[in-house]
Amino acid sequence: MELDLAHNKVKLVDEQCQRQELSHRLQQTTAELECCRRELEVARNSNPRQWLAKKWTNMRTSAAAPAPDAPSSPAQKQRSPTSPSSPRPSTLNKS
Repeated sequence: MELDLAHNKVKLVDEQCQRQELSHRLQQTTAELECCRRELEVARNSNPRQWLAKKWTNMRTSAAAPAPDAPSSPAQKQRSPTSPSSPRPSTLNKS
């Protein structure tokens, strides 16, 4: 009985930590979006296309890079172009 309570408490603490981490990420993302919104307001009066192209490039770059504290998952490693399980471009769409 006490062992079950201890396991439940550990599980609860882990879930609370995950919630706090997700909440922190949400706050960071919200702050970034607000900053981008303000930048867009300023860019509308100057060169919005150039600003948008720059933002998209930055977003793609940051989305492609793994998070600094995130461990690399096996799924990401399997998708690498040097992986034997990934299809070769020359074998795709042969008709």
